[in-house]
Amino acid sequence: MGDMLGALLLGPFLQAAKDFVPREVKVTRGEVSRGLAVLGASIAVGLGVFSYRSSGGLIFAVFPLLLLGAWWRGRLGARILAVGIAMTAIATAANRAGPFVSGDFDASFLRLHGILICVTLSGLMLPLFRLRRDRRLLHVVLLAGWLASGGVYHFQQVLVAKADQAHLEDEVTNAQSAIEQRMFVYTEALRAGEALFNTMGTVDRAQWRSFVQTMRLQQLFPDINGIGVIWPVSGEGSTRFEETMAAGGSAGFRIKAVPAVTAPEGRAGDVKHFVIGYIEPEDINLQAIGLDVGSESNRRRAAIRARDTGAPQMMKRIELVQDGQKGPDFFWIYQFTIRGCRWRQ
Repeated sequence: MGDMLGALLLGPFLQAAKDFVPREVKVTRGEVSRGLAVLGASIAVGLGVFSYRSSGGLIFAVFPLLLLGAWWRGRLGARILAVGIAMTAIATAANRAGPFVSGDFDASFLRLHGILICVTLSGLMLPLFRLRRDRRLLHVVLLAGWLASGGVYHFQQVLVAKADQAHLEDEVTNAQSAIEQRMFVYTEALRAGEALFNTMGTVDRAQWRSFVQTMRLQQLFPDINGIGVIWPVSGEGSTRFEETMAAGGSAGFRIKAVPAVTAPEGRAGDVKHFVIGYIEPEDINLQAIGLDVGSESNRRRAAIRARDTGAPQMMKRIELVQDGQKGPDFFWIYQFTIRGCRWRQ
């Protein structure tokens, strides 16, 4: 394909080279001005057409330039303009601009070759029309054909764009449905924990571990890092909470703040801490045990929204303290109430 591209670019130039045989040629100032005008127009139109991906049927505006080149200098003018137009198309495509770099690479490459073939053949054939007496009629037919081709091409591009947009909307809808279904499953898993607390009344660490293990979390939901319980703890009750957690099997339990963040400003009457008491699988979430999610603004806002609305809440992107790779993560928080006490799961 690269050899073909080179042939399409250099073919008109080589065909026109024989017109440069040394000879005495009288060139008038008007002819020079006219030639520069045609060349300038070809560069301007070529850059204007080939620099925008949405140029559509305007691509066919380059062909009347070849007609002007043939009228200006016959074979030499048409072929030189063909080289200029081809170089403009290739240069813009190389810079990842224009209508030949969108969508599939192979299809775009074929479109570029198609326009180069048409430009090359036009540059070779248009000068022959000067020999015909009915060349004006031929020019009219050519212009009408290029106009019709541009319209058909534009219409086809509009249909393709609409089909692509419809496909994109279908993909977005499917993705949204898949996400909604997955978040529903996550919510049901949290509600199962609510049912456990309402059934048992009191759930210790071992019972929570057994509950999560029966869910086969890592097998069925490998994208879930862990599932746990977050307790609201007042400032004066923090020491007693630490002692209770330590006595329940978490030796050395201490409330700790989210590292490397600015502490949020609390409101009067708000719970001071939202502390992770249980989380399973525990072996990969040890650093999260005792973490006060209320010590960071994003986490705290989600916990308070869950408390105030009673609906599951997703916080913005965070980095889990237990995630060594520091990838994008989030909390999905669901509040439940048991025997008059509010819990954050």
